[in-house]
Amino acid sequence: MHTIIITGGSIEIDETTSYLDTLAWDVLIAADHGMDACRKLHLKPNVIMGDFDSVSIETLEYYKTFDDISWRKFPSKKMKRIRNLP
Repeated sequence: MHTIIITGGSIEIDETTSYLDTLAWDVLIAADHGMDACRKLHLKPNVIMGDFDSVSIETLEYYKTFDDISWRKFPSKKMKRIRNLP
């Protein structure tokens, strides 16, 4: 089984599209801000995971419209640090 994981950061759409066109995968995972990248690349992930603190609200709402995407939400480390402040 081949899996692609799209993470956050900046991407060059044309270069990334050309590269992805050379690959075959069974599972596509979008991690956090990687959801925005997937949307720009017109990709629908099989799995979306993260604490969702770095993805745009528009992209979150867009992917929520699909019933066949598996979601895995994790607690935000940032929120844990904030809660531990004096």
